[in-house]
Amino acid sequence: MKTSNRSCPPCRSWASRRTSRTRFSEFSPQEARNERLLTALTIDQALDARDAFAKALYSSLFAWLVARINHIVYKGSKRTSAISILDIFGFEDFKDNQPIIHLLSKKPVGILHLLDDESNFPRATDFSFLEKCHYNHALNELYSRPRLNGPEFGVRHFAGQVWYNVEGFLDKNRDTLRTDVVDLLISSSIP
Repeated sequence: MKTSNRSCPPCRSWASRRTSRTRFSEFSPQEARNERLLTALTIDQALDARDAFAKALYSSLFAWLVARINHIVYKGSKRTSAISILDIFGFEDFKDNQPIIHLLSKKPVGILHLLDDESNFPRATDFSFLEKCHYNHALNELYSRPRLNGPEFGVRHFAGQVWYNVEGFLDKNRDTLRTDVVDLLISSSIP
């Protein structure tokens, strides 16, 4: 795959050797018989590597920013000022949203927890995740199986039924950084 720094905007400003920046978005290192080989990435793999890098970079930046603001706002035990964040997502007014919250996030079988658990198993597939969702939520009135056994499930939200296609769910949820990308971050001259 031919690429440039345009394919990785976070890399443009990253203080590291250009060859390292380019290689991580074009090649994946493979170990074979104590030898390190570089395997060319497909376009989708390169985009996933770029996205994982950007997500890790911006996540770290956000965490640092929150810590810095907290440090400035709280001087010792005396609060000098405050910053508040208000989430006004559509001004929803639910009579009782607890059942949908439980379906999605209640431990241990909420859909998001099942996804996280399944992501930890190397041999897990999107289909095995879907089967666990079907098994654990078959009796939940807010959960639906597809009529034609497709790779999806339905959730009845306040605004109606929404169907989720699970293809790629595990890969997106894992969102792992390859070791060469971690090495790139470590080699940066930016603290």
